[in-house]
Amino acid sequence: MREILIDMDGQLCRCAYKGHLLVLVSEWGLEHATKEQIAKVCGRSLPGFNSYSPIVETITYLKRDLKKIHLVPADIGLVVGIESGNIYLDGIAVSPERIEFVPTADGLKYESRP
Repeated sequence: MREILIDMDGQLCRCAYKGHLLVLVSEWGLEHATKEQIAKVCGRSLPGFNSYSPIVETITYLKRDLKKIHLVPADIGLVVGIESGNIYLDGIAVSPERIEFVPTADGLKYESRP
């Protein structure tokens, strides 16, 4: 994932792309899950899950090196405007660069920072 994103970001910089590209990373299983989320669903935690989400930590790490890409993990409840590229929190449009995300027992929680 890192190499693909770095290549994409580099190409956007080379072609002098105006603006930013929103890239959503979606889960196909339990990639975002923490042990608290697993315990809530299963009644107890399972081996291999921690109090942090490895994919969320990876996305947070990768975001540091990207200049033209806004990288956001997609979880249930995330609403994104296809044309606008905005993320909608409680019906309010928020630009992707202002989005913060944190794992909770109910899934990812999205917030807008000033």
